[in-house]
Amino acid sequence: MSPTALRNVGTVEIVNIHPNDMEFSLVDEIYKHLDPPAGTPRTFPTLLLYDAKGLKLFEDITYLDEYYLTNAEIEILTEHAKRIVARIPENAQLVELGSGNLRKIEILLRECERTEKKVDYYALDLSLVELQRTFSEISPESFIHVGFHGLHGTYDDAVDWLKRPENRKRPTVVLSMGSSMGNFSPSGAAEFLGGFSKLLSPSDFMLIGLDACKNPEKVFMAYNDTKGITRQFYENGLLHANTVLGFEAFKPNEWEILTEYDTREGRHQAFYSPRVDVLINGIKIPKGEKLIFEEAWKYGRNERDDLWRSANLISQVEYGNLTDDYHLHLLSPAALDVSMDPLKYAAQPIPSIENFQSLWTAWDIATKTMVPHEELLSKPIKLRNALIFYFGHIPTFLDIHLTRALQEEPTEPSHYKLIFERGIDPDVEDPQKCHSHSEIPDEWPPLDEILDYQDRVRTRARSILQEGYASEDRALGEALWIGYEHEAMHLETFLYMLLQSDKTLPPTGVDRPNFEQISRQAKRDEKPNKWFSIPQQTIEIGLDEPNEEVMPSKSFGWDNEKPQRKVTVHAFEAQARPITNGEYAKYLQVKGIQTYPESWVFRPGQDKPISKGIGSSGAHAGSSSSTAASSLEDFAVRTVFGPVALEVAKDWPLVASYDEVASYAKCMQCRIPTFEETRSIYYYSDQLKSRRFADCHRNGVNEFANGSKPNSTDQTVFRDLTGCNVGFSNWHPVPVTPNGDQLAGQGEMGGIWEWTSTPLAPHDGFKPMDIYPGYTSDFFDGKHNIVLGGSWATLPRIAGRTSLTISPATNEPVVTRTGVSEEELKQIPVNAQAAFRSFSQSTTLEQRQEIVERALDILEKKKDELAREITEQMGRPIAYTGVEVATAIKRSRYLTRISTSVLGEQGIVPGEEEKGFRRYIKRSPVGVALIIFPWNYPYLTLVNSLIPAILAGNAVILKPSPQTPTIVEQFASAFAAAGLPENVLQFFHCGSFTFIETLVRSPLVNHICFTGSEAGGLAVQKAASDRIVNVGLELGGKDPAYVRDDVDLAWAAEEVVDGAIFNSGQSCCAIERVYVHEKVHDGFIAEVKKVLSNYRVGKPSDPKTQIGPVVSTRAKEAILAQIEDAVKKGAKNETPANETFENFPQHGNYVKPTLLTGVNHDMAVMKDETFGPVIPVMKVSGDDEAVRLMNDSDFGLTASVWSKDVTAAEKLVERVEAGTVFVNRSDFPSPDLAWTGWKNSGRGITLSRFGFEQFVKLKSHHIKDYPK
Repeated sequence: MSPTALRNVGTVEIVNIHPNDMEFSLVDEIYKHLDPPAGTPRTFPTLLLYDAKGLKLFEDITYLDEYYLTNAEIEILTEHAKRIVARIPENAQLVELGSGNLRKIEILLRECERTEKKVDYYALDLSLVELQRTFSEISPESFIHVGFHGLHGTYDDAVDWLKRPENRKRPTVVLSMGSSMGNFSPSGAAEFLGGFSKLLSPSDFMLIGLDACKNPEKVFMAYNDTKGITRQFYENGLLHANTVLGFEAFKPNEWEILTEYDTREGRHQAFYSPRVDVLINGIKIPKGEKLIFEEAWKYGRNERDDLWRSANLISQVEYGNLTDDYHLHLLSPAALDVSMDPLKYAAQPIPSIENFQSLWTAWDIATKTMVPHEELLSKPIKLRNALIFYFGHIPTFLDIHLTRALQEEPTEPSHYKLIFERGIDPDVEDPQKCHSHSEIPDEWPPLDEILDYQDRVRTRARSILQEGYASEDRALGEALWIGYEHEAMHLETFLYMLLQSDKTLPPTGVDRPNFEQISRQAKRDEKPNKWFSIPQQTIEIGLDEPNEEVMPSKSFGWDNEKPQRKVTVHAFEAQARPITNGEYAKYLQVKGIQTYPESWVFRPGQDKPISKGIGSSGAHAGSSSSTAASSLEDFAVRTVFGPVALEVAKDWPLVASYDEVASYAKCMQCRIPTFEETRSIYYYSDQLKSRRFADCHRNGVNEFANGSKPNSTDQTVFRDLTGCNVGFSNWHPVPVTPNGDQLAGQGEMGGIWEWTSTPLAPHDGFKPMDIYPGYTSDFFDGKHNIVLGGSWATLPRIAGRTSLTISPATNEPVVTRTGVSEEELKQIPVNAQAAFRSFSQSTTLEQRQEIVERALDILEKKKDELAREITEQMGRPIAYTGVEVATAIKRSRYLTRISTSVLGEQGIVPGEEEKGFRRYIKRSPVGVALIIFPWNYPYLTLVNSLIPAILAGNAVILKPSPQTPTIVEQFASAFAAAGLPENVLQFFHCGSFTFIETLVRSPLVNHICFTGSEAGGLAVQKAASDRIVNVGLELGGKDPAYVRDDVDLAWAAEEVVDGAIFNSGQSCCAIERVYVHEKVHDGFIAEVKKVLSNYRVGKPSDPKTQIGPVVSTRAKEAILAQIEDAVKKGAKNETPANETFENFPQHGNYVKPTLLTGVNHDMAVMKDETFGPVIPVMKVSGDDEAVRLMNDSDFGLTASVWSKDVTAAEKLVERVEAGTVFVNRSDFPSPDLAWTGWKNSGRGITLSRFGFEQFVKLKSHHIKDYPK
């Protein structure tokens, strides 16, 4: 049901977001609570307390002095409203869960108004009358900067409302006041808050009021006031129940109200208890039984910490009242969003506010969720400061540099500079030798004071970034940059320290990985560690910044990065990947060495002495421990999730000191590469990726001669890190043994830093930086070696610009394409507009038809080559890719044939006849069309839009998926040979949505066609929202099939399986939900098993293969996660035995076709798009239930009904909400029918005569005869 506007109160619109009848729901709720399953105590729905009268009584309660909660919140809001509002982003939406009379929240809204901060306030309540009364009393018309809105519904409705993309276009603040969370049990509160936290982005937050009072007398009086208003409130709950049920089920004289304070659990409880045996609609309730109807849990510090952790929330600020027994908690989601795209993580020299937000979220996860409060004064690394030092050091460092750049006063307390400016960096061999550092106080400031300071410094930085003037101020920009990178480095150092402690908690919001499964996969994928010959190369090292007085063009840099210099590196050989834990363990055993790396744990827990080493990976110093040589079973590797058995982590890269790694290399008659050699390896690794698969074209021109990239020293500053284990892609190292045949480049060491044998020393031209002179020079002591690359905890500010295609069959690069530059991109629509004006005016429809036919002839002759390319790039079996190519050509010829009736003289639409007048409508081309199409059916989805666009006389810009880049090159080549004028058809490669946004927003682009995911379509639509332009969207599906009880089960099973798992289920119109009549359900399952047992999974290049891999590792993991979720929630995996399902080819993203039974709509596999070979089957009682469930989806692309009774089936499909409906077939877009999606499956039409309409605009002609 779509949200419905119910009523305007003045200027306030109240929207109904509740999908069902409220009273009907409450009736069911009452009986469900009164007659629960055996073993479950009887209860009474709390919801019944809050009818219109109950809400008015509760409002009266909030004015009582005994009900301390309201006054405590008013006190806090009055004191801290300014601070809270400063945290609210501009143009945010504030969603309050249960609004009451707005007496408290008005304090915040008035502060927003005073500071002219534009926000929209949404009040949620289940009582329409109460919402109307609330807004009538607050005078919304007195606000200019605050907009008011009402949401009529329940908490669950609010979650669903926030899930809708149209309601998440702005920053969101979710508020819950009055300690409403206390009405849930701790587990229930965590689940409730978690439902909201998973919807929030890093820039969103929650403001939660929570009662911490555990004084029994004070709590008791809060719910047993002397005026008896609370008792009236409770009594009204019984009267409301009678109203809902429609009869006097609860006679007031038969029930008493009991309250108590549970000191053990720390909660207030209220019960209804019958004075006599009662019978309600056949339900017997004995005298004296207590039916709990209200709980109010009180949360101490430890309970609050547990609650936030369980809800995946991070406590940012805690605002307390004077007695410190009530708090407002400002909480952020543990939603880490780190982009690997350099156009996002390094779009400008100054980190963006989004970059800072991601960094702050990562820092908060590490510092606020992984360290128990009692451990803050501990020193996991004895020679360094206590952990609490770093809480103050990070904001102090940033504030010092902001203060310097702005020439303003520092953030108070200003004395923090004295104790937090610089940490301890001792000489590990002689701890008495130490660089200058801040004084260590006798007692550190309280944590809450430090966090309050951190919050104010962040607000200062956030304000600078939002106002935007830093981009014109070199000093200020550099201050923000150095603060960002300094915090990013310390984040990694802090995590390294936590790894040394056995008290560390796992990171909030991060699921514990299945290390055993990862290990098994690594074993299956292992390859020998190959040697590569690195040729002599001249490379550039460092950062070029000729003028340090102006803003750099690309990036700021530390003093050890400058100046840029050229070096010639001799030829040498290097192994593909780093040393593993398993290889090092065998070395220790063979050599009888009695030391092991500090990154390992000897699990029996014996005391072991510390050995010396230059330093540990990712830090300045480290150590190793000693014990008798033992087997792998005695050791584990430290992780933030706790120790992982060395046997399980043996394929991970080794984290060890330089001395340990160097000794291993020497034993193997090798050595660690120098700094310059390592840089040469990185450069050559990138060349290999290009050389292996190049033969690149840009706009039809061969860019790389002889298929290899020229050996150029023109190296970009930043690199695309997609696929690298950096930036918290994982919170641990990953196996490197599967990569033995590929030369690892920068950031490709499995999640660890790479040692070099070069000591840190001043290079030619080195000059200490003015703003931090000791950053590098303090370590010119011959005891620190250079490390390169990055670990799993290193934020991505390294990188480049080349997009890479990964073969799903081998997980190896197949085709690499260099993306266009920003200047080249801007020129494309300019060229397209010029080409359009000439093409549309100088060619007839017949000429355009001839060009298309000639191009199709050229493509048809190359169909085998085109088929092989699809198989290599996206993994569909070769047995089927030729069919797509042939179908695409056939479809294109059909569209060309019917174009005459749409675009020619036949397509002119006459008006009404009138003497002396001629009226008619003609179609004209729209102009320049941008077509963005996917990888799963690249030829078919392309021709659906390209052919009508060209025939209509438009110019076209194509953006292919990076997975299948050669498709556009083949089309461009064919159309050029067919005589299509230059620049009528252009394309570009890029892996960044930022570039796509540039074209979407360009006024030179007149129409946009996007085929792909729902998220991608929403992003395109959002990018286009600031101008008037047509956007056609063909998006995802969750297509249902219904098998009636009259079908031939063997035939239906064969057809449904094919419709579900063809192309490995990677089709927007694949069957993703199967509903089967209960009479034939078991028989159908048996037949599906027979079909699946004969399917063949294998290499795509094998003509016998029916099912190939899915497109990427990420896709594979998402599919497996849906299967796991379903099984956890009660589904049964009934996939039959099949040898090919258990013995996949190595190194690919294979998912076996999976049959799930016992599924329901609480499972992701029945709600979210799967895009994989999964067949979830649900039993239904008949047609009505089947149609209801088929329509219970956000998508509406296709649907199918399978029945012997075709007439009945046709009637059924008319009731189904989908753009295309099938009877006794599926997954076939017929070119003579319109292809369109309903609901979130898109908008606009392709195919048939209607598919031409998006590429034309109508021109009405009104011609009057000239007077005689």
